[in-house]
Formats: sequence, structure tokens, C-alpha cells
Amino acid sequence: MIGEPAQAAGFWALLMEWNSSARAWLGRWAEPGVATIDRAEYVRRAAKFGMPASEFERELDSRQVAEEHTRALEAAHGLGVFGIPSFVVGPELFWGNDRLVLLRDYLERTDEAG
Repeated sequence: MIGEPAQAAGFWALLMEWNSSARAWLGRWAEPGVATIDRAEYVRRAAKFGMPASEFERELDSRQVAEEHTRALEAAHGLGVFGIPSFVVGPELFWGNDRLVLLRDYLERTDEAG
């Protein structure tokens, strides 16, 4: 959830920077032959990307993280989010990779009107 249109002015550039990094990261994250990922596999992969296993497991078990997750899910549900990726900017909801171009257009128009 991005928030108000004014807060989203520079978001598109950040999204595009993240998008190229995310593709590379997700490509390394996916591993052939792994149909499901259990807790041990998540911990192994986190360590592979440089996060100490003990730190990652502490976060997985953290009450604060669980509460933040619940709040985020409830907020998203309240905004009508039903899938990923979803972006909420002001009153607008953009869902799906095929809507990223519409999100970009909306952010650009909002920035110009700003």
C-alpha cells in the first residue's frame, strides 16, 4: 500500500529499480526440483542470501512480526486487495503484473498534477 498520491511521486523509479533486482534475486531463489518450501528450506535460503539463520528464525518466531503481518493483511483486505502484486495509491487499486503500466501512468499523471 503506497498511500496518498503525493507520497507516490518517486515510487515508480524505486519500483523499477526493485523490479530488476527482484528478477535477479527471485531467479536465484527458485531452485529446480523443489515443489514445496518448509521452514528449514526458508532458513537455508535466507542463510544463502546472507541472513544468519538464528536471526531469520528469531524473526519467523517473533510476536511483533506476526502482529505486523496480521495488521498488514487486515489493512489490505479492508482496501479490497485480493492478490499479489497489488498496489493501493489513494483510492486506486492496481492488481497484477499486467497492471503495472497502468500504475506507472497513474503515478506519472499524479506527479504532473501534484
